[in-house]
Amino acid sequence: MTPASLTTLIFTALIVAFPSVSARAQTVPSSFNYQGRLTDTNNNPINGTRNFVFSLWNASSNGTALWCEYQPSIQIVNGVFATQVGSVTPLS
Repeated sequence: MTPASLTTLIFTALIVAFPSVSARAQTVPSSFNYQGRLTDTNNNPINGTRNFVFSLWNASSNGTALWCEYQPSIQIVNGVFATQVGSVTPLS
């Protein structure tokens, strides 16, 4: 068996063994993790809870909103917050 035919055989075996890999790779997630840091105008970290609005637009200016989500009461500790964007309104 030549090296080229061995490579073809291995590649074919992988495609047959893992057919769902390509199907999963095409699935778009409906949410994603997001973490950020908030400070005041004097660069001091913010603490407490804040309401957040996340949105996606089709242009950086003069665009149209494609998706929007309101998340109330996100906890901020020493300026750091984390949330699951798309947990209220899934991304499509």
